[in-house]
Amino acid sequence: MDLWIGVEDRGDVREVRLEGRLAEVSIAELEKATLGLEPPIRIDLSQLISADTAGLEELRSRQEAGENLVGTRPLIRHLLDGLENSTVQPTNNRQSSSS
Repeated sequence: MDLWIGVEDRGDVREVRLEGRLAEVSIAELEKATLGLEPPIRIDLSQLISADTAGLEELRSRQEAGENLVGTRPLIRHLLDGLENSTVQPTNNRQSSSS
């Protein structure tokens, strides 16, 4: 098993702990484990070793939906930040000619 998912109700918040590697093949398992959880949801990433692009996109999507990512290791934070900054901005490469 590459990913272990633990869900605990802590009274005022639902905590989801991820341990191991979050890969595309694990996303359905994560979705199943969190289906129907009432907000607020906190996702503890302190034991997450790595994530592929699909896993990072899933975390980013959950964060944008209001879920709180905590305990994020520097590598995962760096990868999430890189994903956030990877949107391509249109540029105008035309040079104006002055005649």
